[in-house]
Amino acid sequence: MTGETQGRGGPSGPPRPPPQCPTEIAIYGHLVPDVGLRQKRQDGGAWEDWHQGVGSQYVGAWFIGEMGHRYGFRMRGVDRAGNVEAYPGSAEAETHINYCSGDACESDNGPAQARQIAVGQSQAHNFCGVDDQDWVRFWARAGKRYVVQTGNLGWTGDTVLTLYDADGTTVLAENDDIAYPDNLASRVEWVARRDGWPHARVRHYDGRIAGNAVTYTLWLEEGYRAYLPLVLRKP
Repeated sequence: MTGETQGRGGPSGPPRPPPQCPTEIAIYGHLVPDVGLRQKRQDGGAWEDWHQGVGSQYVGAWFIGEMGHRYGFRMRGVDRAGNVEAYPGSAEAETHINYCSGDACESDNGPAQARQIAVGQSQAHNFCGVDDQDWVRFWARAGKRYVVQTGNLGWTGDTVLTLYDADGTTVLAENDDIAYPDNLASRVEWVARRDGWPHARVRHYDGRIAGNAVTYTLWLEEGYRAYLPLVLRKP
């Protein structure tokens, strides 16, 4: 069994050794028996059952912890005859979740704190803290089309993008995933009906997931997005 921090799409690249920063952890264990029984504990405390009765086809499980705590994991198997092996006496995988640091745009957790972004600009963000939100505002001109989009998602990144009117409460548009499950970034395309200062809010799909590595980039563009390759034909 190993403790790794991987993106939602599955393992890719070498595992990150503890300590970890993101609060979402991927725990992997290769099971020969038919059923796996897992336990976890926090800060060296009592063991608790977790993710019980898992078939051997499942080699991993997601765990979401809290910053500032150490977590241990252990596993045992049950064969087809119902024979249960003993749990190991100590943790087979351990990790410590560090505290994170807010990005350069903080504090921007509400419409009154929204940071200004201009057409053609981008901002780098992370989610630091439970239910962290990032707000921006931009000047929109009547009749113009705007594209607000997230990308460059870091480990365990999964954004939800909501566009609000100038009051910061009226929802104009929202998008979770551009193309689930392959692209967990978000994109909103919107045409302004009048001049004004719309707001955009970005949050993580699961507000418990945070850390320095839970990053994304936010872009603002005017006009239509072009997708390559383009095929142009004569009329």
